Amino acid sequence: MNQFATEIQRTPRLVPDYPQGELRLEDPAKPSEKPVFSWMTILIPPLAMMSISIFLSLMIRSHYILISTVGMTMVTVIMSIVTYNSNVKRHLEKNKKLEKKYLDYLFQIRYELKQAANRQRESMLYVHPSVETCMDISR
Repeated sequence: MNQFATEIQRTPRLVPDYPQGELRLEDPAKPSEKPVFSWMTILIPPLAMMSISIFLSLMIRSHYILISTVGMTMVTVIMSIVTYNSNVKRHLEKNKKLEKKYLDYLFQIRYELKQAANRQRESMLYVHPSVETCMDISR
């Protein structure tokens, strides 16, 4: 009897590789600060130009200089405001792109984690099947 017991060997249990490791999430990119403009730097040059031109037109007594000065001043003020608005718009678009890029990154990480969880679940069910699966195998 003892002779037969030594010849029987148990089949080795297969241990599948489980996905292991740590996942470090990158920090989101810091949004850039809103462009800072001083309204004084935008408005002082046109106002100074207009006041000097009005002073000169009163000294020379020419209404044409006054009219042209007002036109140039308005163009300068309008261009300063348009430049400010375009910089603010560019800033907002840049922050939206950074946010979208980070959300895409998080979506990719979530997808990879779901795949790893599915692989781990499949390998666990392969090694430790449910009772119903065991009964189906035995039939």
